[in-house]
Amino acid sequence: MGNLRFASGEGFLGPLARGGVCGLAMVAVAASVTWFLQPPAVTKDQLLSMGLAAAEWGEFSVARSVVRGLQEKGCEEEAALVLAKTLISKGFYQPAVDVLSAVESESLETRRWLLLAEVAQWEGRHRAVEEMLKPLLQVQPELLDAHRLLSVSYYDLGAIDGALEHLTAVGRLDPNDPRPMRLLGLIHSDYELYAEAIPFYVESLRRSPGQPDRDDLLLELATCQEKQRQYSEAIDTLAQRPSSPAGELLKAKCLLALGNREEAQAAVVAVLRGDPNDIEALLLQGTILLEDGDVQAAIEPLRHAASDQNHYLAHVTFAKALAAVGRDEEAGREQETAARIRETRQKFADLHKEAWENPQDADVRWQLAETAANLGRPDLEAVWKAAA
Repeated sequence: MGNLRFASGEGFLGPLARGGVCGLAMVAVAASVTWFLQPPAVTKDQLLSMGLAAAEWGEFSVARSVVRGLQEKGCEEEAALVLAKTLISKGFYQPAVDVLSAVESESLETRRWLLLAEVAQWEGRHRAVEEMLKPLLQVQPELLDAHRLLSVSYYDLGAIDGALEHLTAVGRLDPNDPRPMRLLGLIHSDYELYAEAIPFYVESLRRSPGQPDRDDLLLELATCQEKQRQYSEAIDTLAQRPSSPAGELLKAKCLLALGNREEAQAAVVAVLRGDPNDIEALLLQGTILLEDGDVQAAIEPLRHAASDQNHYLAHVTFAKALAAVGRDEEAGREQETAARIRETRQKFADLHKEAWENPQDADVRWQLAETAANLGRPDLEAVWKAAA
């Protein structure tokens, strides 16, 4: 438990803060810009939306055309919003804030605050994001972009209750967006709520069967199914994605649970042929041999698996094999290592719960960073330091 995979910036969460415009929609934006400059013209509000979408998705030439068109029509503040959005998308945050200072119309206030909150989000000023957007949601509770930004901000902070609240709102308000469903699945999976995670993954795939992260999502879904002992379902899910070492090992676990030991062993051997040092494959190979009663053969792969000083199951299984051949002193050392890992992991889980319940507590996030370091997870250490 407690393996939350936070991601800031342009990782998994970055695109979540965006709207749902891409691909063919960008073609429509470009066509509409040309249409704007000729009768019959689209409204300035429509063009503003097109310009913001173009800037969001990196179609900067389209965004520039929109800015020029708006300026030629005397819509200087709308042009400033599109220019500010373009600067944000390019990572020029302070210049964007400077441009937004020229936007004073009450009718554009919501868009201005959303862009200022986006700057704060990219800069990691999460309290500022909350202070800007909470008042907007009190007046406009269905404001989709505000929910998007808050879900990302709370997730980065490890404030999971808040992230879940706003992700659920995003999923409801934008029923075609698969991303909030995938992230809801990921959060529940990371807290070992596998039964709750599965429907979110399924819904994400229903919304977008061909989404860019489809292969990763299918692996996450199959992992949850395996944890729920839905072995046949997990194998069917894995069959929908290209073969990979992680997928083959998960399939092998399912085959083993279903009693198909030969096929499971063949899958493990194939993975080890590609990477003889794959810890998970070595552990599974040793486990199969141990269950088959070939203890001597099991010891070597399990010894290699236990070279990972933070892999609880590897040390537990290696201790079992050593005890079976009478190497009690070595088995005792492995059990002590396993106990140390178990205690550290339990501390990590407890701290996660505390962080969930105390979204503004920096100290608990520093403790999470330190515990992640003790578990040999520099990636999570960096994440929790950033959250702190």
